[in-house]
Amino acid sequence: MSSAKLVAGMGVLIALNLVLNQFRLVISPTWEINFSFVTLAIMGAFYGPVYAGVAAGFADILGFMLSPSGFFFPGFTLNSILSAVIYGLLLFRHPYSLKRLVVAKIATTILVSLILTPLWLNMMYQNAFFSWARIVRTVIQFPINLAILLFIFKTLERIPSLRKLVE
Repeated sequence: MSSAKLVAGMGVLIALNLVLNQFRLVISPTWEINFSFVTLAIMGAFYGPVYAGVAAGFADILGFMLSPSGFFFPGFTLNSILSAVIYGLLLFRHPYSLKRLVVAKIATTILVSLILTPLWLNMMYQNAFFSWARIVRTVIQFPINLAILLFIFKTLERIPSLRKLVE
């Protein structure tokens, strides 16, 4: 892949990530649904774990600079990087099967949502590390996020010219 295609494609996905980060469905004071995970998955699937990780870190930092909320905490940047890397490891140059999407979503959910995010919140606010509310929220949100990923990737597979852009 040419470096111009790589930069252009990643630029579009970073911009889309920044836009999606601005739109959140707030369910309660402690629960919001965010759709930026979709762009992290696409970055990983199209460009591999290394480029996706770098772009995810850049997008997270740029997103904070454009729209700061609270103080910057690098743990959440690490969450974005690791999510993109996991998607890249499991989806890059592989068919977008239900099995691969499920494994990728389980891995990111367990590592990021259930382990790292509570750790960061505990470090920042001395919150309890274990929270039934977080587990229930994550269990409810998992099939919704998986269905979104499955729909997006099955739609992307139907666009033949898209493959040429990322090869």
